[in-house]
Amino acid sequence: MVLVFRCVCSVLTLSTREQNEDRQIEALTKFGVPEQNIIIDKASGKDIERDGYQYLKRQILRKGDTLVIKELDRLSRNKADIKRELEQFKDMEIRVKILDIPTTLTDFPPEQAWVLEMINAILIEVLGAIAENERNKIRARQREGIAAAKKKNVRFGRPPKSLPQNWRQIMADVRNGNNEHIYIKGDGSLDDGMEIVTHPMSLEYHKNDMKWQEVMQRAISLGYRSHQTSTCGLHIHVNRNSLGDTHDEQEEVISRILYFVEHHWNEMLKFSRRSEYSMNRWAARYGFEKTGREILDKAKKGNNGRYAAVNLMNWATIEFRLFRGTLKYNTLIAALELVNAICDLAINLTDEGMSKMSWSEFVDTLHEPELIQYLKERKLYVNEDIANEEDM
Repeated sequence: MVLVFRCVCSVLTLSTREQNEDRQIEALTKFGVPEQNIIIDKASGKDIERDGYQYLKRQILRKGDTLVIKELDRLSRNKADIKRELEQFKDMEIRVKILDIPTTLTDFPPEQAWVLEMINAILIEVLGAIAENERNKIRARQREGIAAAKKKNVRFGRPPKSLPQNWRQIMADVRNGNNEHIYIKGDGSLDDGMEIVTHPMSLEYHKNDMKWQEVMQRAISLGYRSHQTSTCGLHIHVNRNSLGDTHDEQEEVISRILYFVEHHWNEMLKFSRRSEYSMNRWAARYGFEKTGREILDKAKKGNNGRYAAVNLMNWATIEFRLFRGTLKYNTLIAALELVNAICDLAINLTDEGMSKMSWSEFVDTLHEPELIQYLKERKLYVNEDIANEEDM
């Protein structure tokens, strides 16, 4: 259970069906939290990537706020995660109060604040270790239970999906062809779904050699959807070394990319096909600043985690996470072409040139037919009506 004063919001964490939120709600309301402002996260405390908690960190908490937690293990049951989160809050100048650690609720004079910090650091170290130890015990009991159930031939997971008899051949064709272009993996945010991941390839290779239309048609024929879901996304990675020869050159280009995305956020949101809520949840913005370097400095603090519109947490790539999933070929190619155009712009323009470029001026530089078609469909090119096929 997490509460924010000043913003008057809270997040309650539940991890099992047997847990009841009443105890946590009662404790928070006694502390002065209006019940209607409590948001419930029905997810395990072992995972800090909880929707409500991450939305709280990325979109609500600001410098000077106070974060109140019912119990330390409601933040996390991993000691390293606890320490990292608390350090982030400290850097953000957000005070953390834990109801079950009374010393965190005490207000000391400024000249004695170091005493409070020392006491709380000791308590959090000890209680964090206890929480992690309890989590390890739970995992051990789970493993023992699963092993015992398997001996009794108990099946785990969802019922198997009904697939055609030639499923193996279909997957072999889609995954390999003459060369291995893609691999398929699971994803924790998907129910009965899969994630298609390509090996590194250029824009031209995507358009001319990668058989995207065949892949998409087969996925649709097997009953899969991407746009018509609530969690699927299209994530586009760009190699950092394509943005410059040195680290400093790459940083300059990345700062201009971030500036472009923030400066033209309304157009990027419309292009993405995501709702504002979905964008905040899966691909939050860093926030507009006067310069790209200021946005980059903000991004490096990592408060958005990987759930950022342009994720910089990967060592070898930057990741554009803005786009909603699609099984429509032209939409995919248009997104790839847009990312390529933004990167080209960031490489070739100065900071001043980037800041002066309007959306209409940017669009005038584009020549790719798929991208122009998509911009017209989204009314981002010129104000003319055009037939638009349903996305899948």
